[in-house]
Amino acid sequence: EDSPPEVATEFDDLMACMQALAHVWRNAIDRRLRPLGFSRSTWRALAMLERYGELSHGNLAERLGLEGPTLVRMLDRLEQNGIVERRVHPTDRRLRLIRLTTTGRKSVLPIRKITDEFRAEVVAKLPAMEFAPSTQLLAQIRRIVLTVEDDAKR
Repeated sequence: EDSPPEVATEFDDLMACMQALAHVWRNAIDRRLRPLGFSRSTWRALAMLERYGELSHGNLAERLGLEGPTLVRMLDRLEQNGIVERRVHPTDRRLRLIRLTTTGRKSVLPIRKITDEFRAEVVAKLPAMEFAPSTQLLAQIRRIVLTVEDDAKR
């Protein structure tokens, strides 16, 4: 069923705004992390590993929204620099698990400081609000898009 034109326009505006925000946010983070030799993509991977401890290639790629080969190239560089290590899953030898090394955990600290300060600066300029409803809406849209995509593949 088609949605009313005004709803479709509002949804398109929301999607365009999210894409524009993601672009300026990525550029701002990249600019701040460049002196440390890290990009936003790399930082997100390190943050995920810091938060969850150890993730499979597939799980990390999905969480980052990256294709497998792109993630493998990033992990190759991080592994060469001693920031992450990969190991075979103990019960499923087909899976490779990724985790931060001691050096990796130490490298997250200045990255986190920079990104936390930037986030705090941005949030301080916003009116008091709760982010949970927006987060829930975006998560719901994501789930619906994935479901529609899965249905279309069948």
